[in-house]
Amino acid sequence: MFSGSTIVLIITVMAASAVEAVEALTIILASGITHGWRSTWEGAIVAFLALAAVVGVLGTTIIHHVDIDVLRVIVGTLLLIFGMQWLTKAILRSSGFKALHDESRIYEKEVQELKKRSTSGPASAIRWLSWLVSRGFSWKGWKW
Repeated sequence: MFSGSTIVLIITVMAASAVEAVEALTIILASGITHGWRSTWEGAIVAFLALAAVVGVLGTTIIHHVDIDVLRVIVGTLLLIFGMQWLTKAILRSSGFKALHDESRIYEKEVQELKKRSTSGPASAIRWLSWLVSRGFSWKGWKW
């Protein structure tokens, strides 16, 4: 049914998606614990629906209006660019020049930053902060 290369591709994509899902979940948990779950889940659901809409609209547009060879060159180039960046990070981490990726440390940092923001500013700003953070927006540099 599936060739060997197709199975390897499926497993690789699933692993990459799992990594991104863990990072998103870390941010959602930090926001939910510090600012409440309602606005956090609302923001996460809106982000999911927005992503589904963009994929639905752009996906069908790309299929019908972009030549497959052009698409392959664009996607291949982007994969090479991002792959080289990830390879560089992996080499720096394994050689000790860059800190290892630690989700528990990132979680604690996110919680501390969100707690710091929750003590300053009005309550409505705090709800907006959790809503935006759960959608993937950064709060760094914002004044509440």
